[in-house]
Amino acid sequence: MSTKPNKEQTEPKFKETEIGLIPEDWEVVKIKELGKVITGKTPPTKEKDYFGSDYPFIKIPDIGDSVYINKTKTMLSKKGAEYMNSLKIPKDSVLISCLATIGKVGITTRDSFTNQQINSLICDRNKVIPPWVYYYFKINTSYLESLGGGGSIYTNISKSKFENALIPLPPLPEQKRIAYVLSTIQNAREKTENVINSLKEFKKSMMKHLFTYGPVSLEEAEKVKLKETEIGRIPEHWEVVKVSDFAITKAGGTPSTLENRYWNGDVPWINSGELHNCYINKPTKYITKLGLKNSAAKLLPANTVVIALTGATTGMVGFLTFECSTNQSVVGILPNKKFNELYLFYHLIYSRERVLSFATGAAQPHINKAVVDNLLVSLPPLPEQQQIASILSAIDSRIEAEEAKKKALDELFKSMLHNLMTGKIRVKDLTLKEV
Repeated sequence: MSTKPNKEQTEPKFKETEIGLIPEDWEVVKIKELGKVITGKTPPTKEKDYFGSDYPFIKIPDIGDSVYINKTKTMLSKKGAEYMNSLKIPKDSVLISCLATIGKVGITTRDSFTNQQINSLICDRNKVIPPWVYYYFKINTSYLESLGGGGSIYTNISKSKFENALIPLPPLPEQKRIAYVLSTIQNAREKTENVINSLKEFKKSMMKHLFTYGPVSLEEAEKVKLKETEIGRIPEHWEVVKVSDFAITKAGGTPSTLENRYWNGDVPWINSGELHNCYINKPTKYITKLGLKNSAAKLLPANTVVIALTGATTGMVGFLTFECSTNQSVVGILPNKKFNELYLFYHLIYSRERVLSFATGAAQPHINKAVVDNLLVSLPPLPEQQQIASILSAIDSRIEAEEAKKKALDELFKSMLHNLMTGKIRVKDLTLKEV
């Protein structure tokens, strides 16, 4: 005989407290009940022998997005540590920025010291684990900001206000389970981010190799005969050509914004802000066929390489995955059959520094269509172009997959952080091998 679970048994019960609804078996306590609070200070900078390489001296910029603070720009000497001795922060203390920049949180990985902009909690491990405090303040920056005051210019949370700040406190076993779940997700995020960064560095080194030696292995590269050209060393059998020798270039335009009938149609349109050396999968806006007809905008086919002429993205390129028009700050490059479009796309990414050498204007660097037309690029035989494009495209596909994974983990972490730290999802009965 099957029975349905009792609703009262499956749904968590909450109680009203000074800080809002919390699970009925959680407490509300003051920070000072969870351990010792220390506010740091800065040793006299004129005392040069106070600084050295023995103890981390943590400032707000040293507190990043990771749970643990592993690097600091400033270190104290043993003499500096003796001067600051009463303010020593042991390993696994929770640091919260409390002056000017409110709410940055991190956990120390070794004995450290901090400046006066940081309040530190040395946790009583019989009551609370450091990750619980870390994750709580990670989602309650606004609460911290509400404690601020006492300064005419900067928001400041005094030591007294911080010590008396209220925080929910689950039973210790549940704290450990919550921290385990969140740290597992966060570790996966950080590992994925490291993979992405490694792949991007690998792509840079591969581009340098491929555009110097061609699609050959490292061992075979030693046998490739190279020649010096205006754009650097390339294989002897490659050519150097101008863009205008093999392609038609088309600058875009913007329909009048005073004419509503030119906008919100069904013709995709992008501006230079979309060009970040990437595939372009969606437009900035849509214009109408009438707007296209009555402006300098031109419809470019899918697989067109586009390059930005001005702004922050000057010299960056994009690869259109759909038929699209552009504004006047974008030039489309339509190569003949001697050029593989993807090869050209990657070649221009690799050549951006050289492209920027032709830019003019200090405040707003820009190039023009003539610069694009006269730009020199290497021309390997078509099969080699296709091989190079295929290799780099495969790396990009891997990067894209890892970035999608990172995005999913970010969303999962955000959701779990909120639900676990508010008790909407309970893990008190979760069985884990290690917590």
